[in-house]
Order: sequence, then structure tokens, then C-alpha cells
Amino acid sequence: MRTNDPPLYDNSLTGILARLTHGILQDANERAQKDSTVPSSTFASTVSRPRGWLDRLDTWFWKQEMKSREAFLAQSTDIFDLEQRMRRLERGRD
Repeated sequence: MRTNDPPLYDNSLTGILARLTHGILQDANERAQKDSTVPSSTFASTVSRPRGWLDRLDTWFWKQEMKSREAFLAQSTDIFDLEQRMRRLERGRD
């Protein structure tokens, strides 16, 4: 007879891994349920804060740098040239 529920105290490797996995998932589920009881206004105020103009400027400069790097890498002719360009970027030589 085959059962769908394995014994709780199976000392084989499979049983031990099943108990560990069950414990981890149960803890994660309990934490998720506990976190969902936190008032949303408290959570929202800590997560979303208005970005200042310096943050937006920094993001803009970062995006421009990424576009420049992607354009530089896109000019490569083959995989060897691409790897050489990537190494130059890693070493700080454009």
C-alpha cells in the first residue's frame, strides 16, 4: 500500500530533507502572515519616499554612462573584440 504522506520521523536522507524543507517553508509562511498584518500606511511610509533632485540627477548620469558603455560594446566586431572591450571597461580604460 502506498501513502501520500511520508512518515514524519523517517531517518533516511529524503526524510531529513523533507522535514528541513517543511520547517523552512512553515517559518517563511508564518513570517509572511505576520508581516501582512502590519498596517499598510506604516509600510508605505517607510518604502516610498519622494526622490530629491540630486537622486534623479544621479540616476540620469548613471543611465547616460550605461548607454555610453553599451554603445562602446556594441561597436565590437567579434566575440574576441567584445571581451577585450569588456576588460578595458573593467580596468577603467575607455
